[in-house]
Amino acid sequence: MISGCTAEIQSGKRKGAVLSAAFTNRGSGYANKGDYGRAIQDYDQAIKLDPKNAHALFNRGVAKIKKGDKIGGEADQAAARRIDPNMGR
Repeated sequence: MISGCTAEIQSGKRKGAVLSAAFTNRGSGYANKGDYGRAIQDYDQAIKLDPKNAHALFNRGVAKIKKGDKIGGEADQAAARRIDPNMGR
């Protein structure tokens, strides 16, 4: 998953929401490996590209909580739920 997403990101062929999704998916790959720092970096990029990417916001919240930032994580999850009330349910 990580290498495929990296290839998509580096290809230069993707923009906007599609590129945001690639960063979100790669972030999830890093999170699944326990690399929350890299996951947060990718989620940051995804959100920068598409501020309404509720999945990236919610997942960044989870990663922040796993790293010990409960307040920041819960804020991200709340922001994600403002975009999509069903997020994380």
